Amino acid sequence: MSTRAAVTTNRLAQVENGKSAATLDVWVRLAGTLGEPLDDLLAGVRWVPVPAEEKPGEGAYVVKRMAN
Repeated sequence: MSTRAAVTTNRLAQVENGKSAATLDVWVRLAGTLGEPLDDLLAGVRWVPVPAEEKPGEGAYVVKRMAN
């Protein structure tokens, strides 16, 4: 898959293992390689920011598994 998506195997492994966040470019390439719409790959993923007065710029990704 990494060859078809033009993403190095090292980069792909980092994303798969949660060691690195994928850029939009990588997500678009993966979606195209899989023949899936980008919104299907990212369905259920959202960013929840921490209130600015607590820790500005902090937050967390929340992933809700979609039913098959």
